[in-house]
Amino acid sequence: MLAATVFDSDSAHLVFCDRTAGTWEACLAAEQLVWHFLGGVVPYEVLAEFQPMSAGEYEDYARERDDEMNRAINGLTSRLVTGDAVGARAHQWAVDAGLRPDSADALSGAVNEPSEPFAEDAVDGLVHALGLRSPR
Repeated sequence: MLAATVFDSDSAHLVFCDRTAGTWEACLAAEQLVWHFLGGVVPYEVLAEFQPMSAGEYEDYARERDDEMNRAINGLTSRLVTGDAVGARAHQWAVDAGLRPDSADALSGAVNEPSEPFAEDAVDGLVHALGLRSPR
C-alpha cells in the first residue's frame, strides 16, 4: 500500500506499507509540511499591525519561531526515511509488490528533489517511477 497526503500543493506525507518491511514514512518537502501546520515567521510589517513591538522584540520573536520550526522539522524528519535510503526502500517496496520501478537513485530523486513544482504532480511522478499506473 502507498498512501500520500498532499498539503496545499507544497508538500506530501507518504506512507508505504508491505508484509516484508512493515510501515515506513517519507515526505516531499518536509520543511513545507511543518510550515503548513506551524506557519513561518510573520513579516514585521504585518505583525506590527496586529501586535505592536519594537524591532528588538521582533528579532526575539523571529529567533524563537525559527527555533520552534527547526525543532518541529527535526522531530518530523527523525521519523522519516530520508536521503538515499528513501530511494532504496521505495525500490525494494516496488519490487516486492511485483512492479518494475525506476532505479533506486531515480526514486530517491523523485522524493528528495522532485522536478514538479506542485506536490500532487510530484506524487504522480513518483507513482509512475514506482511502476504503478497513474490514477489520472
